[in-house]
Amino acid sequence: MNAFNPKRSARLKTIGIVVYALLLLALLLIVNRAKVNGFLASVFSLFRSIIWGLVLCYLLNPMFRFYERKTLYRVRPMGLRRTIALILSYLSFLLIIAFVLALLIPQLYLSASDFLANFDNYLQSAVTQFNNAVGWINGKLGALGLTQSPLNPLNPESAKNFSLNYLLLNIPQIMSWAAQFFGTEGSLSIIDIFGTVADVITDLIFAFFVSLYFLTTKEKRYAQVMKVRSALFSTKVNSLITRVCMVTDRTFGGFIRGKLIESLFVAMLALLLFLIVGVPYPLLIATIGGLANIVPFIGPIIGVIPALVIVLLAKPTVAIPMLLIILLIQQLNKNLVSPKLLYNHYGVSSLCVLISITTVGSIFGLWGLILGVPLFTTVIELVSEQIDRRLRAKGLPSNTENHYPIDSMVDPAKDVRTTPDTIIKSLERKILHLQKQQERGIPLKRSGRLLITIYDFCLRHHILSELSDETVLQFSADEATLAAEEETEQLIRRMQGVDLLEK
Repeated sequence: MNAFNPKRSARLKTIGIVVYALLLLALLLIVNRAKVNGFLASVFSLFRSIIWGLVLCYLLNPMFRFYERKTLYRVRPMGLRRTIALILSYLSFLLIIAFVLALLIPQLYLSASDFLANFDNYLQSAVTQFNNAVGWINGKLGALGLTQSPLNPLNPESAKNFSLNYLLLNIPQIMSWAAQFFGTEGSLSIIDIFGTVADVITDLIFAFFVSLYFLTTKEKRYAQVMKVRSALFSTKVNSLITRVCMVTDRTFGGFIRGKLIESLFVAMLALLLFLIVGVPYPLLIATIGGLANIVPFIGPIIGVIPALVIVLLAKPTVAIPMLLIILLIQQLNKNLVSPKLLYNHYGVSSLCVLISITTVGSIFGLWGLILGVPLFTTVIELVSEQIDRRLRAKGLPSNTENHYPIDSMVDPAKDVRTTPDTIIKSLERKILHLQKQQERGIPLKRSGRLLITIYDFCLRHHILSELSDETVLQFSADEATLAAEEETEQLIRRMQGVDLLEK
C-alpha cells in the first residue's frame, strides 16, 4: 500500500475546493445573469473609454511592431523610429477605415433608399405571386375533393401594414443592440441620440490617447506588471500566469483578426458571385452577410434571413441561386479559410461552439455571442494541456486515438482528423509526390507545375506551413510499401516465366 502523503492530500483538497468554488461561481452567474449583465454594463459604461483604448492598442500593436522592427529598423535614434512607427500605424488604421467607409456607405445608402422607395411595388408583386401560387394549390386540392383549403390569399394592404408595424416594433430592439455595443442607453429621443453621439466621439478621442500612451510606454508597463507579479506570486504561479496569458492572446487575438479577414472574404466573394448571377442590391446583401459572419455558428444563419427577404421582394427568381451561392461560400469558408485563420476551429467541435454561444451569449449578451467561442477555446486548451501533462506523468499516451476501445468500428486516426486536416494532408501528399518526380528527373504536367508554384507562394507568405514530419514519414513508408509490392510482383512474374520455360 502507498504511504500517506500529507502534501499530496493537501494539494488534492485544494484542487477540489477550487473546482467546487468555480462550479458554484458559474451556477451563481447563470442564476443571476440579469444582475450580472446590469453590473457589467455599469462597469463598461464607467470605463468604456479606457477599454476601447486598450482594445485599440491591442489591435494596433502588431502593425506598430511591423513598422518599428521590420520597416524602420535602420532609422536612428530610437525615439524618432518609434514616433514614425506610431504615426504610420495610426495613419494606416485610419486609412483602412476611411477606405471601407467611403466604399460602402454611399452604395449602401443608395441601395437602401432605392429598396425603400420601391418597397410598395416589391410587396405588391410578392403578394400577387403568393396569391397566384395559393390559387393554383387550392385548385389542385379542389380537384382532389378538398373543399376547405388551409391556404388563404393575402390582402396587399394588410401585408403592408404588418410589415411596417413589424419594422417599427423592432426599431427599439435595434437601438438597444446598438446601445449595448457602445455601452450607452438606447433611446428614440433626438436629444438623447445627439448626446449619445457626442459621448461616443468623446470616448473615441479619449481612447485614442489611452492607446497612444500604452503603445509608447508598453515596455515600461510590462516591466511594472512583472515587478508586481514577482512580488506577489511564486515562480511556478508566474509561469502558469504567463502560459494563460499566451494562450489567451493567441486565441483572442487570432480570433479577432481571423474573424475580420474571414468576414471580408465572405463579403467580397459573395459580392462577386452576386454580381455574376444578377442578385439585386448585391453590395447591401453581401455586407449584411459579412457582418453577420462575425458571430460564430449562428451568424451566417441570421444573415440569410434579411437577404432572402430582400431577394424575394425584389427578384424572387434568383432566390434559389442566391441560397446556393451562400451555401457554397460557407462550405469554402468552413473547410478552407476558417481553419487557417481561426485557431478555435482546431480541436473544438461544432457542439462545443454551439454550447459556448448559447451559454456565454445568454450571460453577456451580444459580446458573449462574439467572444464566447475564443473564451471557451482558451479554457479547453488550458484544461487539455493539464490533462496531457498528467497523462505523460503517468506514462500514458496523450493522443486521443490511443484511448479508443479495442473493438472500435471506426479508424481512430481518421475519426479524430477533421475535414480541413484531411484536405491539407491530401495536399501535402500530392506535393511530396510531385517533389519526388522532380528529384527523379520526371517532367511534370502543367497542373503539377502550377500546384508547386502555388504551394511555394503560400510557404513564402506563411499561408501554409512546412510539411509535417508525420506526413513525410507516412509518405516514405507508403512509398517503401509500394516499392516492395512491385518487387514482389516482378519476382512472381519471373518465377512464373521460369516455370513456363521448364514446361
